[in-house]
Amino acid sequence: MRLDRPHLHAAVAALCLLGAAAAMPAAAANFTVMTTSSLTFTPADLAITAGDSVTFQNTSQGFHDVHADDGSFRCANGCDGQGGDGNPSTNLWSFTLTFNSPGTIPYHCEIHGAPGLGMHGTITVSSPNGPPATPNELTATPVDSADIALAWTLNSANETDVRVQSRLLDGGSFADLLPLLPAGTDHVTVSGLEPGTAYAFHVRAENGFGDSAFTPEVAATTAVPGGPCVAGAQTLCLLGRRFSVQAAWENQFNGASGRAFAIPSTDSTGFFYFTDPTNFELIVKILNFGDVVKVFYAELTNLRFSITVTDSQTGAVKAYQNTPGDCGAIDEHGFAAAAKRGRRAAIAKSGSCAAGTNTLCLLNRRFAISVNWMNQFNDTSGQGSQRSLSDQSGLFSFTDPTDVELVMKVVDFGDRTAFFYGALSDFAYDIAVTDTVGGTTKTYHNPPGSYCGGLDNSAFPP
Repeated sequence: MRLDRPHLHAAVAALCLLGAAAAMPAAAANFTVMTTSSLTFTPADLAITAGDSVTFQNTSQGFHDVHADDGSFRCANGCDGQGGDGNPSTNLWSFTLTFNSPGTIPYHCEIHGAPGLGMHGTITVSSPNGPPATPNELTATPVDSADIALAWTLNSANETDVRVQSRLLDGGSFADLLPLLPAGTDHVTVSGLEPGTAYAFHVRAENGFGDSAFTPEVAATTAVPGGPCVAGAQTLCLLGRRFSVQAAWENQFNGASGRAFAIPSTDSTGFFYFTDPTNFELIVKILNFGDVVKVFYAELTNLRFSITVTDSQTGAVKAYQNTPGDCGAIDEHGFAAAAKRGRRAAIAKSGSCAAGTNTLCLLNRRFAISVNWMNQFNDTSGQGSQRSLSDQSGLFSFTDPTDVELVMKVVDFGDRTAFFYGALSDFAYDIAVTDTVGGTTKTYHNPPGSYCGGLDNSAFPP
């Protein structure tokens, strides 16, 4: 199937959810929600029509129940107040509830969840004689220099069609992708787009009784055609110009949107700002681990964004968006570790650092790093325990190996070698960095109560 409008086409692969949807179902339906051994409900989010019923089953025989967030039902071996026992149970219990009123009913397991957290789910009930519920979880993922794949979750069982609209992120109004998508469609690939261009999209469900609201906008940028990355105001080039990184943003509070501006830092790391060049919003790092290239990104914003990373060697494209809690993420399987292109790699000086529990070795064993710490609150002290992250970077913990206290890296810029460290502790500590090739040592002291990392831009010679 092909969707047409001037200069914009979409190839559709429709996935029908819960069978064919209709504006007025002929008869009530029953749906099943099951517990799983991974402490989830499946499906966790279910869209039904008023009059339909849902059967909950404890097929995993875990210690579970189903408790509506608003207290309207609490069930396991039957339901409280209806002759049953809603206490959590490991029995192979099953019960059925009928939902006659439109609305949204979130629920959770009292043992393994809480409202909106852990083992939880939502039932969205639509009126058979009303407009469909608004879709959600819209994502936009670049496929290549001309295509972006969209996916969303339908929260209705009574839509007759789905409307997708797009616009250029730098300006312009939304326009329909035609024809409309059939009921049940939850993804589409938009093709015929301009390379290296940012687009915004939103989606709504429709029927003869009215339309849902549109989803919040999401944005994505098509890939830049092959060849080494060309840096620009809105393009970050990393790992010897192998990777092109771009970002787009949308302010969900006032509707503003645009493309982010790139601030290069090192060959592996860079920043993006949205409107104010002094206000960094995103940090991106790409590291080659020998067998895989990993992508790291950190968020300093709660605005919606999409980061697009293009591999100029393979043509592969990946997109990254806000994570729950706005924490950023690591793509452990980002890209294949093909040989670097775009510049001649520097020959690293090999050193004599011997890695140990308390000694971190970086840059081909040239630099030996250790940490001594002191807890000013209880006068305890000790040596930091290291963990290598790459040949350039590593971290230290103090007492609990799961509690990261310091993160550091050493970068050879060709004319100098810089040392960076980031602090997650306000203890007193001293970081000792020894150049085993040059024979010099530098120490970086943090006084008790101070919470700040540091950058020594010319710490050692190249």
